[in-house]
Amino acid sequence: MASPQIQQRFAPGARLPRHRHAAGYLAVVIAGAYTEAGDAGRFRLTAGQLVHHRDFEAHGDQFGTGGARVLNLPCPPDVPALAVGRLADLDGVVRLAERDPRPRPRSRSPH
Repeated sequence: MASPQIQQRFAPGARLPRHRHAAGYLAVVIAGAYTEAGDAGRFRLTAGQLVHHRDFEAHGDQFGTGGARVLNLPCPPDVPALAVGRLADLDGVVRLAERDPRPRPRSRSPH
């Protein structure tokens, strides 16, 4: 249930069984695609989309034939009730995350 790593790469065909995290976060798909099934529903996510994981929300992931790169961002408490969204400026979000001086969470969990 640890916080996910800031940026992760998932191999083609990888699968993460249903799991949860203590703190909510936003998962931004940087490249590739995957299907997520969780408490909020089932979503096919592609580059430029994000999924909002609330505190302790359970979800499992199945990655496509190209795998995926995912950027995990801390979730402020005032984020609107939205399960999935699309970013207008994916590159801008990635650049901001790379420059963020705050310490990055470490995790031993795969997601």
